[in-house]
Amino acid sequence: MAEVTFGLIGPLDVRCAGRSIRVPAARQRSLLAALLLRANQPVSKRSLCAAVWGERPPDQAETTLRSYVMRLRQVLGPVPAARLSVQPPGYQLRLDQDDEFDLLRLQGCIRRGRSAARQEDWDGSIREFRAGLALWRGEPLCDVPSDQLHLSVIPALAELRAQLWEGLYAAACQQGRAADLVVPLQRLTEEDPLSERFSALFMSALANCNRRVDALAEFRRLRRTLVGEQGMEPGASLQELHQRLLRDECRPAAPVPHARQAPVMTAPVPVPRQLPRGAAAFAGRAREVGELVDCLSVAPEANVAHPVVAITGFPGIGKSELAITVAHRLADRYPDGQLYADLRGTVAAPAAPATVAARFLRALGVDRRALARGEAERIAQYRSLLAGRRVLLVLDDALDADQVRPLIPGSPCCGTLVTARRGLAQLPEARLTTLAELPDEDARELIAAIAGRERAAREPAAVSSIVAACGGVPLALQIAGARLAARPAWPLGHFARLLADESRRLDELCYGPLSLRARLAAAYHALAPGPEEPEEREGREGAARATGAACAFRRLGQWPSASITIQQAAAAFGQPVPEVAAALETLADANLLASPAPGVYQLHPLARIFAAECAACPASA
Repeated sequence: MAEVTFGLIGPLDVRCAGRSIRVPAARQRSLLAALLLRANQPVSKRSLCAAVWGERPPDQAETTLRSYVMRLRQVLGPVPAARLSVQPPGYQLRLDQDDEFDLLRLQGCIRRGRSAARQEDWDGSIREFRAGLALWRGEPLCDVPSDQLHLSVIPALAELRAQLWEGLYAAACQQGRAADLVVPLQRLTEEDPLSERFSALFMSALANCNRRVDALAEFRRLRRTLVGEQGMEPGASLQELHQRLLRDECRPAAPVPHARQAPVMTAPVPVPRQLPRGAAAFAGRAREVGELVDCLSVAPEANVAHPVVAITGFPGIGKSELAITVAHRLADRYPDGQLYADLRGTVAAPAAPATVAARFLRALGVDRRALARGEAERIAQYRSLLAGRRVLLVLDDALDADQVRPLIPGSPCCGTLVTARRGLAQLPEARLTTLAELPDEDARELIAAIAGRERAAREPAAVSSIVAACGGVPLALQIAGARLAARPAWPLGHFARLLADESRRLDELCYGPLSLRARLAAAYHALAPGPEEPEEREGREGAARATGAACAFRRLGQWPSASITIQQAAAAFGQPVPEVAAALETLADANLLASPAPGVYQLHPLARIFAAECAACPASA
């Protein structure tokens, strides 16, 4: 027997030379459990704080953690405490052999039981699987009050327990002893009435005992429970077993469904590669790409907390294209996968963080039945699964910081790229990148790449006119290039003349699903909440400010210059300076205005055309 042993499959158990050691403080138990689950590995202070306090650790949490470690050493006594050491970036608990920790002993039982089965040593296989099941002392972690550990560990332990029963049943069948397991398997289905795996074992055992009617009754019981409580039918494997029993074709001797690898510590997990294809024509942005790649290439050991990059800018300025381009450049530096989600921040029904987290969890291999139900629990489950992995997230078209914040991993190994039209300055941990218009040279390159280089070379003056009309906005340039590519017989000069007419410029910058006017309209309508829900949207004061910004935007469409000061706007609008300043700042936050200097604002030429349209017909804008 090892001199020091630890146990988590039940209440936390610590023993030294056979003597039980009680850890009375709840947070010290959470700390010890978190160290045990990453035994023989340094666990960062940040990860330990999350295990002890959850998503929102108190101020000075790392200082308090140090005192918890000191007290934990005192409680454990000299021999176990010698196992706990400082290992940057945090602490490490040393185990000298697997027998010192019940979870590792359990995994060893599964390995040895399967090895014995491969050698047809059925007695040895049964002995190992029974030894693993005997390690259950009650509900795992029942006295460890860490929601994060519960969400990450308890489903994994349930998986290990199912594997033990499946291995035991398979070995027992080989010896004609399936009847010995009927009663224990019935108890399992009573303890976990939604478990398809335990029901499959119970049905198989009944069938092997010539109790086909009872096996079919168990299927009906499970189906009623699943449909009534979760609104879904049993899975394909169980349906197949049911059909075989109906036909009385066989007496299954192996469990259905087949055993799966446990997701604890060493489990293989899917590596998602969800990045959309990069833009076929991507010009310019070399400086921005280089800076963002450098920012998100920080090694985990550099002690930088989960690098986050937020990209904002004018509608159509190329935020998504830049993010996807950067993400593809970084793919090999995030070997555990790349996750992508369109957060739909510019449509009427933005994606809920819990819904996005569920999609990510499924992509990372979590069975849909194991998904946490509550929003906070699911977010914690998602963050726990990402802990220690090198995963890159691209969160495209975010509504605001509140939508993004729950999806940012807590792990320093992960990187996050976010794009949004507004509001990301409220993510203090993010590096904010606001995109400017493309320089003329890069804009000409983009037109030539899409419309044809030889064609562009023949009419350089027309290309310059098209570039000037598009104002350096990549979406406008892409639409112009796409329209020209679809009309190879058109002279570029003809299209340049169409764009020169401001009254129809936005009409011409529309091709298929691409429309600059639609992008501008989405940004404008976000400023003007509907009459039935202003208070729900931003609160009474915020809604009034948004409505004032929408009104200011329309009036700017009639201003004779692209630039305006606060004082000029106050005089032109007939409004007090503080109200006008607030409206212009709201427009700047929405990236519909630029502010090159304090108190000075500029309206992009394409936004000015749209603002004039809104002023001419505010009801339909």
